[in-house]
Amino acid sequence: MHVPFCSPGKCRYCDFYSVPREEGLEALFLRALRREAETAGAGVAPRTIYVGGGTPTALSELSLLMLFEALSVFSRHALEEFTVEANPGTFGAAKAELMRNGGADRISIGVQSFDDGVLRFLGRHHTAREAVEAVRIARRAGFENVSLDLISDVPGTGREDWRGELEAAVALEPDHISVYSLTQEPGTPLHAAMERGEFEPFDPDESAARMELTASFLESHGYGRYEISNYALPGRECAHNRIYWRNGPVLGLGPSAVTFDGRTRTRNVADVEGYVRALERGERPAVFSETLAARRLAGETAMLMLRRREGIVRSEFLAVTGEDPFSLYAETIADLESQGLLERDGESARIPPSRMALADHVALHFIETGE
Repeated sequence: MHVPFCSPGKCRYCDFYSVPREEGLEALFLRALRREAETAGAGVAPRTIYVGGGTPTALSELSLLMLFEALSVFSRHALEEFTVEANPGTFGAAKAELMRNGGADRISIGVQSFDDGVLRFLGRHHTAREAVEAVRIARRAGFENVSLDLISDVPGTGREDWRGELEAAVALEPDHISVYSLTQEPGTPLHAAMERGEFEPFDPDESAARMELTASFLESHGYGRYEISNYALPGRECAHNRIYWRNGPVLGLGPSAVTFDGRTRTRNVADVEGYVRALERGERPAVFSETLAARRLAGETAMLMLRRREGIVRSEFLAVTGEDPFSLYAETIADLESQGLLERDGESARIPPSRMALADHVALHFIETGE
């Protein structure tokens, strides 16, 4: 579920669809969301629920309550995990308790940094102290599964600065830590600042070194790396994202949300008002749809699975695509093995941990083969 509001506005680096929060538009969105959930979710019993954005906690307490009521149309008998994202600047005890009482059992807190200077550079609307307090609030509300997001490769920071960020995160004893490299996406204020020469792009070699530092540091503190950017204590891996990285079916609700049924992908309009108008007319808010050819489905599935620690698993790949990956990609896998970029282990093929920085390069071989 995509909540398309941020308060007071977007961060400098963000290219996800969102708009500033307005009470009137917020109310219209929630009514439309309820309609979409009732229509698209009829008979659906999800294994996982993930409420992101935007910023779910930008909503008022009353609006959050309405959002959770919209989710009540789904049967919960098969539910394994229910995650909600939170921003430290718009999060407090009342919202934490409301979400917990609404059935959420996992919270993902957008910390990004424990350095106020870095937070200002990123355009974040909270302080390091608020980030620390957000974790404590979540624990007091009864969340036993807490995840933190961090952003690495921020221009102007040194490697020891980054180690300090990791130390601060581990000190809070979260169950899960996601680490994403800062990217300058075209159309964002951060990209425009880079184009004006306000800072230099981050050095790729330094980025790779920090990735290695992150892995060794977090693994030494008990956090297993189960995907390129994600680390978890044993048993705390994100179930929702594990389904996504297997290219499993997902029902998307809200503006710009994507639905994938295993073969056909649809995307909702990235406009709150357009989304509301469509649902008020009794129409689907989708503006894009494509049915994947068999080879493209195989290529995308390989790309996603290669992000994981276990890589491409034959049985899982067969279940999604109907193809045997070791027959379909025999030459590609053999070539990458010879370069040390893949390793076979029985029924799976994975990128060696020491080569994970090259994951995009490796995955490209499967996408090209699958076209």
